[in-house]
Amino acid sequence: MDIWYTAKEFVKKYPVVLFAQPTDTHSQFHRWVYQEWFKPTVRSLLKCVSDHHASNLEFQEITTENVKIFCNADAPQFIPRIKIYCETRKATYEGRKQNFVQTGELITELIKSSVDNPTEVLDLLSEDIKDKLSMLKNPDLSHDADPRQCGVYILVNHPSMLRREMQSPFYLACYDLLMSVDKRIANRAFRKLPYKNWQSRALQHPLLKDHLINRRSSYGRDKYHQARYHRNVASHKTSWKSKYKAEEVDEIIHHHFLMILT
Repeated sequence: MDIWYTAKEFVKKYPVVLFAQPTDTHSQFHRWVYQEWFKPTVRSLLKCVSDHHASNLEFQEITTENVKIFCNADAPQFIPRIKIYCETRKATYEGRKQNFVQTGELITELIKSSVDNPTEVLDLLSEDIKDKLSMLKNPDLSHDADPRQCGVYILVNHPSMLRREMQSPFYLACYDLLMSVDKRIANRAFRKLPYKNWQSRALQHPLLKDHLINRRSSYGRDKYHQARYHRNVASHKTSWKSKYKAEEVDEIIHHHFLMILT
């Protein structure tokens, strides 16, 4: 049976972030990340806001005071749900935009209320989460009539909300798609990848270094080779006698290359 909590009450009991230190990873790559359960919870909250906007409605104000979290902590799966309890009105462009700003502020407040040292946590928050929160501060609602093309789609489906086990399949799907289109289009996308000195980052972890220099593949320094490198690591996460489990490899890749999926 679901029990309802105030937002701050719930996150003090069940923090929404944790400090992640992947196996054999240098402390410079340690980050505060979302708890896995919080990712679909955030997405469903943003989807609720987006769905109301699609029905030409906006919320008057979204704050920690007018949301409740419902959860059955004894259920086989831990799936908290956030519900917004405030009046709605006919949507305007500025009102829709403000709703996303308020949602970003709500998420930030939940993070801060989860921990004892909020300033330090926000400083060391995973870069992909920072990217999403930055987008929510100044949301792009362009092409709002076609959600497949607009900023709203990215706000609701930002890669920072992908569960860990879905990150490698998502990357591989993106890579395979780009390899199937015109080479000029693919290269234009690959050039958007971050980490100019990506090989230096890979050399700072024994597993990533092994993939870079000891496997059969050879890599140049450009962004296309960075994309191919990530494809190969994501495809061959485990090997005979490897000390790393597949889920550990996913975590290592993510922490060393936090903005690749974004």
